[in-house]
Amino acid sequence: MSPIRILFVCTYLGGRSRIAEAFANHYGKGLIDAHCSGFEEGTLGQGLVKLMAEKQIEIHLDALKTIFKRTRDKEKFDYVVTLCHAQTTEQCDVFLNCVAGMYSRKSKVIGWDIPAFNAIKATNPEERWQSMQEIRNAIENEVLQLIETLNTQSNLPS
Repeated sequence: MSPIRILFVCTYLGGRSRIAEAFANHYGKGLIDAHCSGFEEGTLGQGLVKLMAEKQIEIHLDALKTIFKRTRDKEKFDYVVTLCHAQTTEQCDVFLNCVAGMYSRKSKVIGWDIPAFNAIKATNPEERWQSMQEIRNAIENEVLQLIETLNTQSNLPS
């Protein structure tokens, strides 16, 4: 059986989707072929490396391929998971409609309500780091739930 192809997409530069990709490939144990995209091009920060190192998971900061380039290249996915938070992201509705328009006919689109790192209001470094950990942990929980659902639907070994 070929791996389940999943694309994680978030607004902005794709930090949350990179974390989701890393968790999915780590916990999916080769049963999942996870990829990530952002809505915009740019460079991710070193904070993501430190954040994932706390979970003993390596993460790379290579430039992400935007969802627009993936669509242009006709990449196919079984699932497309959006990571967006309407309360803190003005472009969330546009983002969700755009992703659905590009992938809903070819992939199952799932939406996760995950705040963006740039929406963190804390100015104290410790509080900011704690907020980043909370976002990371929310992504990890969503990935684990998705894997459990996929295992149940596909009768894959846990």
